[in-house]
Amino acid sequence: MAATSVSLDEEFICSVCCEIFKDPVVLRCSHSFCRSCVQQYWEQKNSRECPVCRRRSSIENPPPNLVLKNIVETYLKKRSEAEPVEESEARCSVHGEKLLLFCVEDQEPICLVCHLSKNHRNHQCHTELEPTTKYEEEARLAALREEEEQKSQKMKEKIKNISKHVSILITGVEQQLPDNTERFSKYAMVLGSEGFTSGKHSWEVEVGNKPKWDVGVVKESISRKGEITYSPKNGLWVLLLRNGDKYRAAGVTDLTLKKKPQRIRVQLDYDRGKVSFFNPTDMSRIYTFTDTFTEKLFPYFYPSSHDDGMKVCLTD
Repeated sequence: MAATSVSLDEEFICSVCCEIFKDPVVLRCSHSFCRSCVQQYWEQKNSRECPVCRRRSSIENPPPNLVLKNIVETYLKKRSEAEPVEESEARCSVHGEKLLLFCVEDQEPICLVCHLSKNHRNHQCHTELEPTTKYEEEARLAALREEEEQKSQKMKEKIKNISKHVSILITGVEQQLPDNTERFSKYAMVLGSEGFTSGKHSWEVEVGNKPKWDVGVVKESISRKGEITYSPKNGLWVLLLRNGDKYRAAGVTDLTLKKKPQRIRVQLDYDRGKVSFFNPTDMSRIYTFTDTFTEKLFPYFYPSSHDDGMKVCLTD
């Protein structure tokens, strides 16, 4: 069957342009597209979202999907070597496939991959080799669409496996980083660059609609390896949110907030031993830790991994 000749091609077709991948990139949601396709799509939508699952991407320039790129290049090379073009056989200049169809709308011969692409989709076509009835044409196209769906599913599974492989490679790169004492080993926690041993200091953190975050202060000697137990006795005076609506003064008590704050104001009064948290919209106090500080304290942030991190603004 002629349709079988494009079955492998369809496994490497970008879902935006419906052509074989060119310079493929991978988004955080694991979907892959041609670099130019996803950039044009973002420009048209004025939003960096996945064309398939609509998940937003925080990366302006997605990383190349090197594994997929190598697979596509290897396949095209092998196909070219396995199917030498005969001088008397007309081939598509874009896909290298036999010109088996004639597009009535564009008045030009096309291959089966062209017919499945967006440039000729829903166009009336007939075979150049022999006349076909309308019924036969519709039946053939229906079979092609069904095969396209099957191959699309196989492609998704293959991309998923490739993404897992890429994830393993990335993990391997991460494990090669030096195990500095300053680095938190288990979570993406961050400390401010400046510590405090006296005085009053305050800053605001934009948390937006994140379902999970931590803000507060920690002592300089806090353990940064393995699991961390949140509590003042361990040197963490932290306000945290979990599951989008569960607020807690870490290690002390659960909190009930009337309004979900978009920003959190942190106020440190080192000399009086107080760390307070406010909603800067109306300056309503959320909670205050009272303790005795004996060493340098640093601003503490945990943006979790849901989107673009946190924005911090000094207020004093």
